[in-house]
Amino acid sequence: MSQRVRIPPVEPLARRLARKPSAARASRGAALAALKADAEFPDIDIEDSIDLVLSRAAQLVVAAASDRPWAVRLGHARDLVSFCVLAAFVVYAWGVLS
Repeated sequence: MSQRVRIPPVEPLARRLARKPSAARASRGAALAALKADAEFPDIDIEDSIDLVLSRAAQLVVAAASDRPWAVRLGHARDLVSFCVLAAFVVYAWGVLS
């Protein structure tokens, strides 16, 4: 019997936390309370990934406050390039295996 492993939604949680006031991001407990108060995500996901969420939320806040929007666009470009590389690998593997 196989078991399913849940991958916690770190990015949506971090974006939600980045939109909260800075007091909600001040400590681990405050962040937990702020995210649980929304009741949008399961508590187990929030508790399992709070450390990653806090670090990603800090990155998002710094990027949003930056006067360098190219840094954000560069991150999106990196994501797009990695997706294209993955798609190219799938096409290549499909061609080899068929």
